[in-house]
This record gives sequence, structure tokens and C-alpha cells, in this order.
Amino acid sequence: MSISLDEAWEQEAQEAYETELVENALKEISYDGISHYLFQYGHAIQTRVEKCLKSAKDLHKEKKYGPSIVCSCTSVEVTIKYFMLRPLMQGAFLSDEWAELLTKRILSGKAANDRQMLPSILKSYGIIINDIKLQSGEPVWQVLYERIWKARNKYAHQGDPVSRQLSAQGIKAATRMTKLANDVLVKALEWKKGDHQFGSEKHGKSPFT
Repeated sequence: MSISLDEAWEQEAQEAYETELVENALKEISYDGISHYLFQYGHAIQTRVEKCLKSAKDLHKEKKYGPSIVCSCTSVEVTIKYFMLRPLMQGAFLSDEWAELLTKRILSGKAANDRQMLPSILKSYGIIINDIKLQSGEPVWQVLYERIWKARNKYAHQGDPVSRQLSAQGIKAATRMTKLANDVLVKALEWKKGDHQFGSEKHGKSPFT
């Protein structure tokens, strides 16, 4: 069913308004909020990402390329949501309007929303997502969008086979995104090398429950 011009205009205006709220909130990041989030949840997130990557590598060695690329994509999506979006949003001074938008667009559990938000958030820290490259010289975001996520979806929903090459690229992309998350947090919090304030397994909490 098609929508009217008025409805299309209203939708476009709403999206522009939401984008403006995001940009304004990112200008008022609370470093204490980010640090508190990472101290509570950092260990659990890091452990989850490392386990996903290890599973991807182990499955790749066993020539189980479909399950391997699923694990790589899970690693990337956990990294985006919990190691980049959540801590940065946790540090924002939330107005009622922003809190409602945050609930709808970030905490909805939809990975596609996270992917749409990430480039603009990184840009606010002077990081252009398409400038982040793999060792091959290809932009990691382009590889993820045009190959890895598509291959994962076709495998998971249609049973399409995944090639050895795509499985290997998935692991490389997931590894690069983990490093990107670290770089973003270092820049946001002005950490020095090794100065990561993650909680321990004993004292930390899990954001996945």
C-alpha cells in the first residue's frame, strides 16, 4: 500500500527531527556515565565478543563456514550495540524526548537500527566509518553490508552455502570492528593505553539478561 505525499513528508520530517535529537544528545556526553556503564558491563561484553570470535575461528577451521559467519556477525552486532552505542548513549544527558527515542531506536533489539545509527555517532568523534579499512584495503563497513550480513542472512533464512572466503572475511571484519570499538572508547574517554576501567567477573554485571 502506497503512502500519500503528506504522510511521506511527515515521515521524513520525523526522521529529520530524530536525527537532530541524536546529534544534540551526542554533544552532551557524560564521561562519568560511559565509565560507569563499562565498569558494570565491560567484562561481560568483552567475554561475549571474545567467545563469539573464538567460535567463528574454530568453526572456520572445521570447515563449517555457515555457522562461522553467524558467529562473526553476532560478534559484530554485540560490539556495535554494547561496546559502542550503549556506552555512548548511557553517557548522554537524556531529556524525556531523547529517552523515548532511545527506547524505540536503540533498545528495540533491532540490529538494523544499530547499523543505521553507528556512522553518525562515530562521525561526532571525528571517525568516518568508510575510512576504517581491513588489511586488504577494503572498507570494513562496505564488506559487512555488501557481503557478510547478506551471506549470513541467506544462510540462516534460506540455507544458502557460505564460501570459505566469506567465512574468513567475516572473522577479519569482526576482529576489525572490535578494534574500532576500542579506538572509539579510548577517544571518548581519553584513555591512555591499557587504562581500561572494566569491571571484573566477580563485581561486574551482564547487560544481556
